[in-house]
Amino acid sequence: MALKLIEGFDPYQAASQLGEGRKFRAISTAAMSFVSGRYGGRALRIAESPSFRRGIGLNFDLVSAGAELYAGFAVRFGSFTGTNVTNPYVAGLVYAGVPQLGINMSSAGYPQIVDNDEDILVTSSSVFCVADRWYYFELVCDLDGSSGTTSLYVNGELACSYTGPSLFGAATGINELFLGNPEDQWDNVETDYDDVYVADNSGTENNTRLGDCRIETLYPRSTTTNDFTLTGAASAHEALDDDSAGPDGDTTYASSGTAADRILLGTTDTLSGVPLNIFGVAVSHISRKEGASTLVLDTLISSDSNEDSATGRTLLDAYTTDEGLFELDPDGDVAWTKAQVEALLFGVEVGS
Repeated sequence: MALKLIEGFDPYQAASQLGEGRKFRAISTAAMSFVSGRYGGRALRIAESPSFRRGIGLNFDLVSAGAELYAGFAVRFGSFTGTNVTNPYVAGLVYAGVPQLGINMSSAGYPQIVDNDEDILVTSSSVFCVADRWYYFELVCDLDGSSGTTSLYVNGELACSYTGPSLFGAATGINELFLGNPEDQWDNVETDYDDVYVADNSGTENNTRLGDCRIETLYPRSTTTNDFTLTGAASAHEALDDDSAGPDGDTTYASSGTAADRILLGTTDTLSGVPLNIFGVAVSHISRKEGASTLVLDTLISSDSNEDSATGRTLLDAYTTDEGLFELDPDGDVAWTKAQVEALLFGVEVGS
């Protein structure tokens, strides 16, 4: 599967929730907040920081050396300079917590590709940005250790390219996209982020640069199947639908330790338009386990009674965020349509 990650930040009510788990590696959540998104919903704002790490890493399965990686995100800058800030860092590719190639902005608003020491490799000579306007950045990186080509696109236009090493030190690939500033002694300005995707050139779907993407969130509004025990709510969708107040921990929840127990939920929410392409569906959940047993919570979807599942990770004692990605509609293994997404049933199943 080529699609590794999608994130629109809509479900989160406080930046502290981004510390809940494996999908995120948050640094200094006190410096983060949520603002109105590019097309509604929410966007993540990271405050200015001279010489201190702050931001968030979005984790995904390793894209190994030799592959081509695509990372896209919407971005809006408050400015391009700040107190003791020049050439602010925007985002970067990371392996095991160690920065690799990244993106800076010049003080005049020209995008730059930088290396693992934030040394500037190339600066755009034709494409520039202005403050307080949304742009869509896409980094296309050939993960060749010595002579790969890395290209940066802004709103679909090639801004700059660099040919040379893309992996440094002991890196054997990339497993994180970091938004913000990943290293002390580096700088960032106040920046907003939205509509993030990561993919690679594996598989037969989504194995190239996707272009400007929009992430929309649909919430559970009805319960079709529930084998779990409910606490604090009369139905599973009421226990799990936290779109207005955010996750409430152990106030309302569903629980089970029995293999094959499942929840399937539906929605009455609709997509805001008719997309040209729907590249995938992500089903996210925040979960934990109690006791010493080893438990796995798989993600489940059903489209016109045709099911697909994504194997989950072993649950931890603390709440963590996990998700399943589905590139194709299991009703025929075809591309998603607006109607099929809106009619989809989605949920979780206790793994065996």
